[in-house]
Amino acid sequence: MKKIETGKLIVLKNIATDLTYLKIKIGESAANFTPGNFVTILPPAASGKYLRRPFSLAGVSDGSIELIIKSIGAVTKSLASLAEGAEIEIMGPLGNSYQIPENIKKLWLIGGGTGIASILFLNSLRSNSMDKVLWAGKTKEALPSMDLLRDKQFSHIFKQNIVIATDDGSAGEKGRAAEVLEQWLEKESNPDGIVSCGPHGMMQAVKKIADDKNIPAWFSLEEFMACGTGACAGCVVKGSANSYLKACCDGPVFKSSEVIL
Repeated sequence: MKKIETGKLIVLKNIATDLTYLKIKIGESAANFTPGNFVTILPPAASGKYLRRPFSLAGVSDGSIELIIKSIGAVTKSLASLAEGAEIEIMGPLGNSYQIPENIKKLWLIGGGTGIASILFLNSLRSNSMDKVLWAGKTKEALPSMDLLRDKQFSHIFKQNIVIATDDGSAGEKGRAAEVLEQWLEKESNPDGIVSCGPHGMMQAVKKIADDKNIPAWFSLEEFMACGTGACAGCVVKGSANSYLKACCDGPVFKSSEVIL
């Protein structure tokens, strides 16, 4: 059940250019969050903004929720500038979660930008050795270094099966997320399922590949959300059955067959 509560910022660390990890202590209620859920946060007063902003969860540990945010606007920049110990008002858990059938043994998880958050959370709870995560970015500056990905402090969310890729080849594999996915498919047998979250164009390309290969797929949609609770209908997406769905409460996670990207 969603609730509004005040958390305490206990860890804040810049992990790449304009990319920040936050760990917010909220106590026992952290156990209520599952991969795919998100929270809305009341902006810090310094931002000059008043509407709550949505953020996907990257993990849960030690009675805390974990976020990975990109500092691109007044709200995210103000959050990334907070001092450890600051109080943050959150509302959650919101949205649905990934419901991956037990027969999906080999899962490929494709993330771009901060869309990696819910993918990291889901990956952290799976134990199949055939799973593989792709974290794609434009350049190496947009992604954490391999040293940071192997830092024991983050080992619960940055598991060993994470592969990075950059558009320009400056770090990891070269190519956009969908291009690297196609390379993987050429080299090895198809996965049992694909999960993806990131920029709209990236997910469109991943969805086309999954549909063409008849691979079951799930997408966590990043849409503009003014309320996060279904009241404003600002996050409506087109459903596959001549319908419209609210990403905040019908999603944000949808089966590939449910939506048109």
